[in-house]
Amino acid sequence: MSKKMDQVEQIDTYLMLGIGEVHGRDGVNWLLNHIQKDYALMENGTEKRVKPFSHGKRSTFHHSIGKRTAYRFNLADQHILQQTVDVTKTSSRFFMTQSWRLSELSYSRSLDYPICYVWK
Repeated sequence: MSKKMDQVEQIDTYLMLGIGEVHGRDGVNWLLNHIQKDYALMENGTEKRVKPFSHGKRSTFHHSIGKRTAYRFNLADQHILQQTVDVTKTSSRFFMTQSWRLSELSYSRSLDYPICYVWK
């Protein structure tokens, strides 16, 4: 497949998080600690500020998942790809198995409402 491509300009990665599943404490803490923190990425040679849960992108996944809207989030892979692959734009997007919950988060972030959470 790589022989058929002249140049890769953009890489988008996706992470699906299941609601009600057991997740590692560090991963959950990362998510909760970065839910309201803007972050920087290089895009076409210029630094761009990105707001978590912004820029929803509708994508089609395996038939068992279907179409989902995934939102930008500060995950490590996009930063690593920018440092290791000759590409002008990367993004990491995040979606949940229960998509309405993520839509609520995205809407709250678009209004700049503070997001409260309780982790037990």
